[in-house]
Amino acid sequence: MTFSSLLECEGIRVLLITLLAIWQNRYISCRYLVISAGPKLRSIAVLSLVILCSFITVFIVRHNRNEYFNYKCLENINLSRLDSASFYISKTHENLPYLINRSTVNWLQYNDSKDKKYLESSIQYLREAISINPKDVMLHYNMSVLLECIGRRDSAQNISRRLLEKCPDNALFCIGAFNLEYKSGEMERAVSHLTHAIKLSPKILETDLWKQCALDNSYVKKNVIDFLIKGADQDSEDPIYLAKYGKIFLCIGDTVSAKEYLDKSIKILPNLVYPWYYLAEIEYCRGHEHQGDFYMRRFFSFGRKKHGDRTYLSKERV
Repeated sequence: MTFSSLLECEGIRVLLITLLAIWQNRYISCRYLVISAGPKLRSIAVLSLVILCSFITVFIVRHNRNEYFNYKCLENINLSRLDSASFYISKTHENLPYLINRSTVNWLQYNDSKDKKYLESSIQYLREAISINPKDVMLHYNMSVLLECIGRRDSAQNISRRLLEKCPDNALFCIGAFNLEYKSGEMERAVSHLTHAIKLSPKILETDLWKQCALDNSYVKKNVIDFLIKGADQDSEDPIYLAKYGKIFLCIGDTVSAKEYLDKSIKILPNLVYPWYYLAEIEYCRGHEHQGDFYMRRFFSFGRKKHGDRTYLSKERV
């Protein structure tokens, strides 16, 4: 019932065990419990309490110290003072979150200076983090990125393929696999990974990654679009699938198919938010202002219900 990372701290583990002991003994009725507290027992009880309070105090001080230095690190990152950020994060203890942050700071320093000593440090801290929590898939993904940067592409690909076996429907892992296969010249695998990533997250078609890839490699662009179109299932009754494919067709310029998929998705599940926005975009592009305004009002209505008072505006209308 708690975050698993909480249990990595010795202090919290002791407190948890203490609470479990108290909880386990709450069923013992006090009227049947008689304790003869002599001077020796009282001394032991007082000493135990002092030790426990001291332990908790040390834990709190250590925790606050780590939090302070981590905050100063993030503050300096925002100010682009990476040397100061590295100084502050090095003051934290070597537990999981701070090891990850140390790795991140060194990665930023490498990007800024291209000095490989920072990259090596980033990898070392990440290895220590993985040794603490080997089941965190994001740590392994980050390791594959770092290994690729130092030229160990085979190792990076092995990690990437294992991640896809565990999490085949993770768009980020698919993009990572695409990048590795693309750089290795394995275009068929690259196309397969990118196609699957777009099916999971159609907004990839609006990113610089897709734009650059489409400019640099017509083979990848053509085959990805072909596979996306061939894989479309208009008979699907899944509104999320239909909404995603509506977005895909909109991004590749097929507004007729996009409207068909989007209309069907909101017919099945009218409270989906973004299909209304995409339908408004289509109508505005066609010059149908009245119908576009109708869809946009629906988008605002459902968007406010879902996101509170946050306001959404169409780029085309601003």
